[in-house]
Amino acid sequence: MVEAVSSENTSNAKAKIIGAGLCVGLLVGVVGAWALGWFSAEPEAVSIDAAIDSVTPTTEAPAAETEVEAEVTTTTVPTQSVETLDGTWSVEQSDATFVGYRIKENLSGKDIEAVGRTKTVTGTLIAVGGTITEVRIDASLIDLTSDSRIRDSQMKSQALETTQFPDASFVLTSPIPVGSIPVDGEALAFIASGQLTLHGVTRSIDVPIQAATTEGQLIVVGAVEVALAEFEIEKPEAPAVASVSDTATMEISLLFTR
Repeated sequence: MVEAVSSENTSNAKAKIIGAGLCVGLLVGVVGAWALGWFSAEPEAVSIDAAIDSVTPTTEAPAAETEVEAEVTTTTVPTQSVETLDGTWSVEQSDATFVGYRIKENLSGKDIEAVGRTKTVTGTLIAVGGTITEVRIDASLIDLTSDSRIRDSQMKSQALETTQFPDASFVLTSPIPVGSIPVDGEALAFIASGQLTLHGVTRSIDVPIQAATTEGQLIVVGAVEVALAEFEIEKPEAPAVASVSDTATMEISLLFTR
């Protein structure tokens, strides 16, 4: 009888140890997944509407004093705050200004879309006679930030190797005729052809762009798919990284002031 009780106690102890081990393993997995950014929502893809919303001041309508006033509705008609693009425009630091990447990864069997962005961006745009004649944009890639500190740290020595190649730039090579400027919030679409320097390599590139004015400012957004191999970028390696896409989407969102 004593031996039977002893055996049962030993089995219970082993079960508790195994259960505790599973709990610890689960906790470690959860913490690891959090560190890799699995449980955080990635930023939405760039859009002209989101960029405009981020810089447009919001005002609340005053409370109606009478029931009659409450029934009166007003319609806000868009106005044209910028009549011509002519002049020199500079990139303004704001929530609407950033440059970044979006790339598909598989981490330990889970498909995710990694997004990294830097707000350290400078640049100028020059227009003459309704035509954009010059554009230069510079971005500090060493300041790229995603939802994972591990990924951001690895970017310094792998893939973009930002410690060695800290900056990226775009220089317009073909003028862009704009013509008349629409009312605020109404977007124009065009292609910006230029030279992209990334990872120490310069290549010609065509970037689909949307632009709009608001409150006397100019907003430009764009996105283009970039093949890593064209810029001699090797895919990162890590125990948790099962695979990485051969291409990444470069995203641009810029607020210009004159």
